[in-house]
Amino acid sequence: MQILPLTIIIPAHNAAKTIVRTLDSLAAQTAAEFEVICLDDASSDETPAVIDEYLEHHGNANWHLLRQVENRGVSATRNRGLEEAHGEFIMFLDADDCLTADCCEHLLRLQATSQADLILANAWRQDASGARRLHFPALGETAIPWTLGNNMDADLAFQPFLDTCWAKLFRRSLLQDKHLRFSADLSFGEDTLFTMTAALAAQSCILDPGYPVYVYSENPQSCVHTIDAARRLGDLRRLLLALAAATGPERSYLLLRKAKEYLWTLKRFGGADRAQLLEKLAQDTELRRLLTSVISQHGKWKHRWLLPRLLDGHAWLLRFW
Repeated sequence: MQILPLTIIIPAHNAAKTIVRTLDSLAAQTAAEFEVICLDDASSDETPAVIDEYLEHHGNANWHLLRQVENRGVSATRNRGLEEAHGEFIMFLDADDCLTADCCEHLLRLQATSQADLILANAWRQDASGARRLHFPALGETAIPWTLGNNMDADLAFQPFLDTCWAKLFRRSLLQDKHLRFSADLSFGEDTLFTMTAALAAQSCILDPGYPVYVYSENPQSCVHTIDAARRLGDLRRLLLALAAATGPERSYLLLRKAKEYLWTLKRFGGADRAQLLEKLAQDTELRRLLTSVISQHGKWKHRWLLPRLLDGHAWLLRFW
């Protein structure tokens, strides 16, 4: 099998209405050669037929459709894509998003110049009207060499770029050597765990904060409006414990964003169950110890003051979190 510079992995589930736009953005790439692996995750709509027809008319020998008989979820589907990939580098693309025309060329050029294991770029957030804004914070126009874990100030400034697996280029041999895969136990935060673990394992990274290469399509029917607080908190718990194991105590500051997010989620989505969920947290010795350690060491004064009082049952103080 020919080893191409890049494999693009696209998990697709009931994406018949959006997948053509996604594939069109690949057909428009200025880069010469790359592999595309579309994985249909047991869709109940016409997704596999739409992809089949597209590949017949616009694809080539390096574009493939793999079908799964049972729905396995996005993490397991991406993991299968990693097992099937032949590219030297890996990129992930969601079936309702797009790449800018020079995305692959730009990221591969940055990698060739730097020889980095991980390249991170910015992205556009596009709303239903087509209006766009930067997805990640604007931190300058110049590509920046970065090794996660060596500089706390830089890590905290750049950490939002680790929340997603897209708009990035991963060296496949790094993922193989370190046995890095997405956690199928998480339905939220799996991107963060995968990307942060890869960044910690990488010898070097390049961050290009001023160059958007990915178009993230906002969904007006997002689950943020119907979120199950208990399930989201369960995922955040598993994510925090996994991140703690990956980062170690010397880099516990990397857990601060998600530690604060745990309490924010409880505040924002807990509703009438806030007091009950807070009591459950207070009784969870492992998570309570972790949150207390991270927030007392690295949090703002407000959060350091609030957390012990919340854990003592003063749920009304969540309004100030």
